[in-house]
Amino acid sequence: MDLVTDSITRGVLDLLNRTRPIAAVRLSSVGSSSMPALKAFLRGEHFYRQTAWDSAVASYRRAVTWDATFALALSHLSQVDGWVDRYGDAPVQAYAFRSAAFNRGLAPRDSLLIAADSLFEALRGFTDDAVWWPQSRRLFATLEQAVRRYPEDPGVWFQLGEARVHSGFAPAYIHPIQLAGQLHGALESHRYAAAYLALNPQDIDAEGIRLAARLLDSAAAGSPAVRQLLDSASRDALLSALDPLAEVAASWEPERELVRRIVRNRRVPESRMRDSSVVDPAFRRSLVAYDLAGHGHVAAAYRMAGSQFPELFGELLPLGVVPDDSARAQLDRWLAHGLAPAAAWGLPWWAARGDAKSIRRFVALSDSLARGRRVFERRLRLYDAARGRAYLAVAQRDTDAALRSFEALPDSLCGGCREAVPWSHLTRAELLTARGRAGDAARLLAPGVPWWPRPLSVLTALARARAADRVGDRDQAIWDYRFVAATWAHADVELQPVVAEAQAALARLAGSRLR
Repeated sequence: MDLVTDSITRGVLDLLNRTRPIAAVRLSSVGSSSMPALKAFLRGEHFYRQTAWDSAVASYRRAVTWDATFALALSHLSQVDGWVDRYGDAPVQAYAFRSAAFNRGLAPRDSLLIAADSLFEALRGFTDDAVWWPQSRRLFATLEQAVRRYPEDPGVWFQLGEARVHSGFAPAYIHPIQLAGQLHGALESHRYAAAYLALNPQDIDAEGIRLAARLLDSAAAGSPAVRQLLDSASRDALLSALDPLAEVAASWEPERELVRRIVRNRRVPESRMRDSSVVDPAFRRSLVAYDLAGHGHVAAAYRMAGSQFPELFGELLPLGVVPDDSARAQLDRWLAHGLAPAAAWGLPWWAARGDAKSIRRFVALSDSLARGRRVFERRLRLYDAARGRAYLAVAQRDTDAALRSFEALPDSLCGGCREAVPWSHLTRAELLTARGRAGDAARLLAPGVPWWPRPLSVLTALARARAADRVGDRDQAIWDYRFVAATWAHADVELQPVVAEAQAALARLAGSRLR
């Protein structure tokens, strides 16, 4: 009777799957002859789509126990285990690599995604492996081939989106909630959050996104119900709520309350927290300092952080909050100790002051560090030296030479440089705008993946608004000016001229639209 039942079950599933998706894959391509393994896999698919991670992991593991060569179960186990334990990469990678080893006899769609998963896991983190960049290109080529072949398949688009963000099923909504807020505002972010929550997700992010959705609704943000949610939220949930709020333009600052509570919240033992780094005093200090600085409270941010976090220190330099003597002394210390990545944040500051001597020291340091280093480290230091030469031209007020140098920067040496060294893009865009090439500047600063709000986010939005304004892209200009005006609405007095510029531009653009 077990065999008869299994045969009938498979037949029914095959018939149903012709008209509606029972799982994320077609049964004809499942690739396992074990009926118990198939049953466990389908249960795992059901839990996966609801973000019930623990239940999904348990089901996929049962499937693999029944059939150790079940490539799809191994692949999905790799994906879901990564959501359960985001900071334990080894099992995730092991499952992905085992899945790739058994990637035979499957439908092309599933075979492509399994290959992509294994490439994605191989690329986790930066290494000195000389094949890292070719593998990265192969990953995107594989996923782009998949979306060309299966343009209506949401699972394929989800995998491509995941690859782009890091390197109707619920996991696919998590990143768009944040992206929509940065690109289209709080209302659009709220719409994605509502769609995600309507699927009744069961993971830890659900609690955080539910809280973020209430905070995005400014009318409800101060209500007793929301205060009760905040009071009862775990630290993990508070952390999860921060991402959807990143870079949402608002004159009120909902994430500041989250940050305060994350820093104070000690209800959950470290052993039970998903991200235990939050118990580190330095991490908590950086969280508060970045939040203060991102909203223009730069004096308080500098008092709290000083030069402890080089990126934040570098972003505070052009805002006038760091005394010149202190800035010069700290940058000199980093140069003297051979800390090129930290000293690199001083390049725009040196260039603005015409300090060619310090920039030459930085270039010489980067060139020397590149010799005898591992492949990846050598590439980054060579890239540093190249952009240092571009900033040297800026310091010497040779705009044409600076533009040529920035445009010739070897991006093949630094695949994540838009995020890793964003000052270079901003400086280049400002030079382009000054040279009457505002259209090129606007394209260079096209909105990318949002991360934590920071002063550089606002400065980049201001430069993009100015460029869009010059080329007549009114909608983009209005959006960015609004972001600047709202994010720094309560900023320190030194930054209020920027807010006044944004507000004046908004009034002018609104008037021209009426005409």
